[in-house]
Amino acid sequence: MQVNSKNITVKDFYQLVNDSRLTHLEKLITRFNPFKIIGVERREIKHSNVLSWMFEPKGHHGFGDRFVKDFLLESIAYNIDAHNDYITGEDVLGVDFSDIVVKREYKNIDILLVSHSQKLVVAIENKIDASESEHQLSKYEDIVQAEFEGYKHAFVFLTLKGDSPENSKNWVVFSHEKIVPIVKKNLDMVQDRINQQVSDFVNHYIDLLEEIAVNTTETRKLAFSIYKEHKEVLDTIIEAITATFDFAKLEAVLHRQTDTQRVESKTDKTVYAFCPKTWLNKTVKVSGSAVENVRFVLDFRQFNDAKITLFLQHVILKDNFTNSLDFHNKLRAGDAEKKLDFVKDIKQAKNHQWVVLYKNEININHLDLFNHGSIIDEIIKVCQSQDVQYVAQLVEATLNQHNF
Repeated sequence: MQVNSKNITVKDFYQLVNDSRLTHLEKLITRFNPFKIIGVERREIKHSNVLSWMFEPKGHHGFGDRFVKDFLLESIAYNIDAHNDYITGEDVLGVDFSDIVVKREYKNIDILLVSHSQKLVVAIENKIDASESEHQLSKYEDIVQAEFEGYKHAFVFLTLKGDSPENSKNWVVFSHEKIVPIVKKNLDMVQDRINQQVSDFVNHYIDLLEEIAVNTTETRKLAFSIYKEHKEVLDTIIEAITATFDFAKLEAVLHRQTDTQRVESKTDKTVYAFCPKTWLNKTVKVSGSAVENVRFVLDFRQFNDAKITLFLQHVILKDNFTNSLDFHNKLRAGDAEKKLDFVKDIKQAKNHQWVVLYKNEININHLDLFNHGSIIDEIIKVCQSQDVQYVAQLVEATLNQHNF
């Protein structure tokens, strides 16, 4: 991997190191936050616990039922994308929600809000980094509709930035970013009459949400201004990090924990190609030494942006185009769970000579880029995930059954 070869001088590094904004940025980054210290800043369960506590009308936060009302108004009643038959302002304004029951993990639903007096139930699926699994949301809909017949039902899909669910249109989209002003408003109203420890706890949670969900925080603005002015120097430093990534350690850990073997890529040092050992005997040799194969590829070209992409790649040889097309058709036919993406279809193979069958982005923005051990752990976690295992088993079954 080539380090940035632009004409970076000692003076450029000196100007970066002596930028007074770095001191200010360090203070912002290192400020005390107990959620970050105990490592729960991106754990969905912990976020759901805090939100459930704030939804509870009788909680020590002193919000009463105002927080749950504000949440219902902003996420559903005033949400122009919500269905009209969900919850209206009339269902919330001037209504007593002191009987709200907050259920955690009720039949795997992250948060369930139930008001028997108002005949209302709200299911909340809380996501930080993960996406919903297939049929997950429709299953929760069935549970709520079956167990709370005669109630008004609403479903909220809560993510950091308000991402839409992939598998259901019945869920209202809301974000942690939009929760921040709701929490601030409620805290301001009770600030002078609640316990200082409670106030500190809520303020720490606000800081955390702003850091992970709101792009316009002071920290991000300041970091961007520094990067913009010293871009070439910082890019050089970051590229140096990727240039020294410990691929030997990655190979050893993958080999030990996933029983895979590295497939050398002589032309591109920004990727790590590997596959299960059982696939190695099922490659097709064409034109003497040329080998066509199916393999997983870890792409480090976006490492600077704290992202690694895992591809399932099929190397296509022109002399074997017909057989490859047949192989792909059989893969599609066997993909009952529709996990394969076919990001680049085989029809494009004549141009680029390889096809992407599956893609999974590995987000490492919460990790230290110098700590390759933690990054490898994240890679292993993705490689051992149900989706990746399903795709690997599908490929192997197709290779076995059709003698590819």
